[in-house]
Amino acid sequence: MQKSQRGLLQTLLYQVFRQYPNLLQLACRDRWSNETSRSEPWTYDELFETFHKLSKINLSSARFCFLVDGLDEYSGNHQDLITLIDSLATSTSIKFCVSSRPWNVFENAFGNSSQQLRLEDLTREDIRTYVQSHLAENAKFKRLQSRSTDSSSIVNEIVIRARGVFLWVSLVVGSLLRGLIDGDDVSDMKRRLDTFPSDLEEYFEHMIQNIEPFYRDDAVRFFEIAVNGLQPLPLLAFKFLEEEQQRKDYALDSSVQPFELPQIKNICENMKRRLNARCKDLLEVIEDTSESSHIMFRYKADFLHRTVRDFFLETNAVGKLRQGRPDFEFDVKLSLCKIMVALDKALPFEKDLGPVLNHMFSLSDEFMFHARDIGQHSDEAGAEVRQLNVVKLLDELDRVNIDHTKSLKFHWSNLRDVPKGPFMELYQKTLLAAAVQSKVTLYVRQKIDTKQVRGKRGRPLLDYALRPNMITPIELPDYEPRPDFDLVSILLDHGADPNQAVFIYDDKTVWSLFLEMCYENGKKHSLPPSDKEFKDLYLVIELLVKKGADPSLTFESNGKLIEIVDALKSCLTRKDINTLENLLAQKRKNSFGFWKFFGLG
Repeated sequence: MQKSQRGLLQTLLYQVFRQYPNLLQLACRDRWSNETSRSEPWTYDELFETFHKLSKINLSSARFCFLVDGLDEYSGNHQDLITLIDSLATSTSIKFCVSSRPWNVFENAFGNSSQQLRLEDLTREDIRTYVQSHLAENAKFKRLQSRSTDSSSIVNEIVIRARGVFLWVSLVVGSLLRGLIDGDDVSDMKRRLDTFPSDLEEYFEHMIQNIEPFYRDDAVRFFEIAVNGLQPLPLLAFKFLEEEQQRKDYALDSSVQPFELPQIKNICENMKRRLNARCKDLLEVIEDTSESSHIMFRYKADFLHRTVRDFFLETNAVGKLRQGRPDFEFDVKLSLCKIMVALDKALPFEKDLGPVLNHMFSLSDEFMFHARDIGQHSDEAGAEVRQLNVVKLLDELDRVNIDHTKSLKFHWSNLRDVPKGPFMELYQKTLLAAAVQSKVTLYVRQKIDTKQVRGKRGRPLLDYALRPNMITPIELPDYEPRPDFDLVSILLDHGADPNQAVFIYDDKTVWSLFLEMCYENGKKHSLPPSDKEFKDLYLVIELLVKKGADPSLTFESNGKLIEIVDALKSCLTRKDINTLENLLAQKRKNSFGFWKFFGLG
């Protein structure tokens, strides 16, 4: 989440409000005055709008200086980030110091300012010190220095060719040191340096091509898992990945059994060596020393640098490794689902659930994310078999989590229930409800029946589909709390009623709750929805109306009576609003005619 713009905005706002809590009432008036909305997750639009309000407040007793490193590393629309910074920088109480790689979008926005520094102009001597100190620590290089004056030219060449990129320097120095271990002399070091591409991407390509052919299949799997995983995976995950090559159903067949500390240490030591052999320096082992991290998650594999991950995402590097291997098959999404289940089974048993829960939900949410993605590719060859495997794996994940939380009297998915607000569960959530909320359509399609739809207590399943907001410990890329048309259609076909009253929400109907959410979100929008978002939402609304949603519904907001069309004006295009008005009018007319026929109109 730290790499998302939403995470950045939440972090900055938290720091501001922690130091100046009196600003909460001014910048977050709606949340401050409405107790039920305080527990809702913050949307990007709301965070954006809150910062805009901050920039307009006269902060007579406070000044803020925000230092934001690596603008290019934040996911999302970078132009939105630039717009936010420009807007805030107009305040006399706010200053920004930002950094990024020289991408065009940032050069165009900030490149003409006189208030800028090029780090490569400032770090040249630091790079020289780094190179000299690391090479000087090597006894072989010391001996070469004493016999040849050419050794100093190697240091100078590295500094000149580095162009301020420390990552390139560290990779080059590492290669030279390994060469010294193998007996390189000064001339060998010069030739080694000359073969080094000066561009990082060319160097990454060079390293990949140097992976031993014997290890290339493993390297493909390791890189694919690292690229597609939502978070750096523990080394134990790569052990499970290798186990899959021996037993395809290992995640289903293995028992729920925590790994002992000596086992984990041995696995980690072994996987470090195997990673190094198969992925060179592109994947490295990092240590997570945070208190919340269990020993099982202490050692993780991550890319050497963000630029390495970008390289794999933006090039066909993995495809090139697969060249000449037409029979090589690897389903990375299905493998990740299996890994999540296997890791969940390895979680430790503890009386205090607190330390385990965060890991359990992280694994479960990542499983749901990949399962959703598999369901969106139902037209691919072998899709039916893949989806059946996912259904079995999700049932197994549920069984494991029930085992982890067997001391409780309710389903494990209720453990993140919010006690107040518009998204309460009251301990009535089920696995099917969690699948609907996470938009795992393939599972819902397999498991749904009319009895489950109509018999669900607490929140109806249709409410989860229309308002899928969720709290999660991990960042879910591209996940938006918007309804999915196919999912809503499935539920309506199995008896879901848009006009069902929900007692935990003061008997408001599912339809009314959905319209209220659309209305509130529309008020918070600082940016209009995209064309696709407009169209997708309209199709859901049209379907609900055609399936019987009350065409005359109204609800109250801040003492004002809101009609259906008013609630949706900021969420739909003008054309769709006109079409909807005609549809609602026709439905009201048909309804009036029906009751008039029975003498009740």
